[in-house]
Formats: sequence, C-alpha cells, structure tokens
Amino acid sequence: MIFAKSNGLTTFSLFVSRKSAHHCSINRRSSRCSALWIAAVKRDAEIAEATKEKDLKVAVFRKEQETAKADADQACQIQEAIAQQKAVEEQMKVELVRKEREIDLKEKEILVSQKQYDADVKKKADADKYAVEQAAEAEKVKQMRLAEASQYTTESQAKGAAEAEVIRLRGLAEAEARERQAEAFEKFGQAAVLDIVAKMLPELAGKVAAPLASIDKLTVVDSGNGSGALQFSQYVTQLMATVPEMLKNVSGIDVTQLVRGLTEKQDGAPAKPENAEDKDKKEV
Repeated sequence: MIFAKSNGLTTFSLFVSRKSAHHCSINRRSSRCSALWIAAVKRDAEIAEATKEKDLKVAVFRKEQETAKADADQACQIQEAIAQQKAVEEQMKVELVRKEREIDLKEKEILVSQKQYDADVKKKADADKYAVEQAAEAEKVKQMRLAEASQYTTESQAKGAAEAEVIRLRGLAEAEARERQAEAFEKFGQAAVLDIVAKMLPELAGKVAAPLASIDKLTVVDSGNGSGALQFSQYVTQLMATVPEMLKNVSGIDVTQLVRGLTEKQDGAPAKPENAEDKDKKEV
C-alpha cells in the first residue's frame, strides 16, 4: 500500500476512495460473475436434471419396451405352444379317427372272413352230408340189389337144381338104354363117347342157363372198381362150371375122366375107359 505524502489525509482518503471504488468495481464484477456462475450452475443443474429425467425416461421406456417385448415374446411362445398343442391334438384326433377306421375295417374283414368260413363250413358240411346220404343210398340200393341177386340166384339155383333133378330122373329112366349103349361106347372108344357127350353139353348148358335168358332187365350195383360186373361174370362162370358135374350126376359120364383118359392115351399111357355102369358102381 502506497500513501501520498502530500496533502495529508486528503491524499490518503482519495487513495482509499479510489481503492474502494476499485474494490467495488471488482466486487461488482465478481457479483456479476457469481450470478453468471450461479446461473450457469443452475442451468447446468437444470440440464443435468433434464438429462437425468431424460435418461430416466429413456431407461423407463427401454424397460417398458423390454418388458413389452418380453411379454410379446412370452405371449408368442404361449401362442406357439397353444398352436402346437392344438396341432398335436388335431393330429391325435386324426390318428384316433384313422385307428377307429382301421379297427372298423378289421372288424368288417373279420366279419366277412367269419361269414366266408361259416359258408365254407356249411358248404362242406352240406357236401359231406350229401355224400353220406348218397353213399347210404348207394349202399341201400346195393344191398337191395344184392338181396335181389341173392334171391334170384337162390331161385335160379333152385330152378336149375329142379331141372337138373328132372334131367337126372330122365337119365335114370334112360339108364337101361345107356347100359345097353355102354358096350357100344366101349366098342366105339372114348373119342366117340366124348363126341357124343360134347353134343349133349350145349343142350344141358342151355337148360342150366335158361333162367338167365328169362331176365328182362338186370341192374348191376358197382362201387366204381368193377366188382359188381366181376361178381356177375363169376356167377355165370360158376354156373356154367356146374354143367359137367350135373352131366356126371345125370348120366354117370365123367367128362373130366374121359378127357384125361384121352389125353393119356395120346401121350402113350393107356387108360382103361370106365363105362357108366362102373361109374355107377363106384359112386354107389
């Protein structure tokens, strides 16, 4: 601090006044600066507050956006889950319908198969029944025919035996004549006797077979192996085979012996002929 030596107090006072003025000027400038600074600070504070509010609002908005997005995503997921569930349910319904249709189809197929099986079984049963009935009827007819054939055979045999008896009686009546012819037979030889017998055989066979000639219709029951016709043929053969035996019984002439004797004679072994009288004696 500088003090003026002249003018005493006045100079000092002036200096002080100037100094005060200078300080006042500085103070005024400082106050103005303070006001400006305060205003600036206030403005900065307001800006900061505004920025803070803005940031807060932005944060709130972002949070709301994120929340909304999360809610939207969750809602979308829920909707997708619901849609998937509905799709699964629809698929299950479709699968259920398909299964039901398959079951219905299987049941119908089983029903058709059962009906077809029943029809086949019934058809086979009917066929078996018909076959059994036909076999029974055929057996019945066969037995009837066999009975008729047996009866006819018995009657034929009886008739043939009766006729043979007549022939035998006739032969007995002609025995004396045959005895008288015996010497002639022996004189003529076995060949002549055999020739005479051969001429007698057709007549005798005709009389034996006469009952067969009177048959108007003959039914042969055959099971399919030819046994029926074979039995009838055997019957006729057996009937014809009785002719030599009947001739032997009627006339006493053994055709078999005659043929054997003639054969032995031709072979160089002499055979002694037997006349009817000797045969009658042997048979007695």
